[in-house]
Amino acid sequence: MKSSKGQILVEIILVSLIVIFVSLSVTQIISSSLKGVSKSMSQSPAVFLSREVAEAVRAVSKEDWHNISNLATSSANKYFPGITGGKWVTNGGTENVSLNSITYSRYFFIDDAYRSTSTGDIAASGGYYDPSTAKINIIVNWTDKDGAGQNFSQVLYIGRNLNNTYAQTDWSGGSAGEAVVTGATTTFATSSNIDYSTTTGSIQLTGQ
Repeated sequence: MKSSKGQILVEIILVSLIVIFVSLSVTQIISSSLKGVSKSMSQSPAVFLSREVAEAVRAVSKEDWHNISNLATSSANKYFPGITGGKWVTNGGTENVSLNSITYSRYFFIDDAYRSTSTGDIAASGGYYDPSTAKINIIVNWTDKDGAGQNFSQVLYIGRNLNNTYAQTDWSGGSAGEAVVTGATTTFATSSNIDYSTTTGSIQLTGQ
């Protein structure tokens, strides 16, 4: 009888240990699952905010490429989109946006774009500088409801795909140095050994 009771006690202890082990495992699984769901729920708004920045930057560049090309490059120069006068514009610094009781900080910065000398494709390093393409780096940071810091980043390339053309038929403006042409002009870069005044609207080479 004593032996039987001892065996039953051991079995009860073993069963209890198994139940405790299984309970702990299930608890860990549930906890991990809940954390995963929480992270996913907090990341979805970050993805949306990043995509909104991307669309805003595209809109700004299509209105006038110089709105982008004139901005300072490198991660030290942060910008965020805003709406002024019913259209997207760029502002310096970072923007805080609250969604679902979480505050997201978003911004973008610009890097120069380079292309492969052999294929013309975007190059991660090396190649030649392409002034008509810009690399846009979008960053979204936030702290989730569990107190953990999170971030989401996105990279896109935008190009100068809409250009104005200007017909230049009169060189009377003379030499004005090199500059980006943003409107109709009567000037040119340099007048070394060029006669632009004898015959209006034409230029010709002159002797040294």
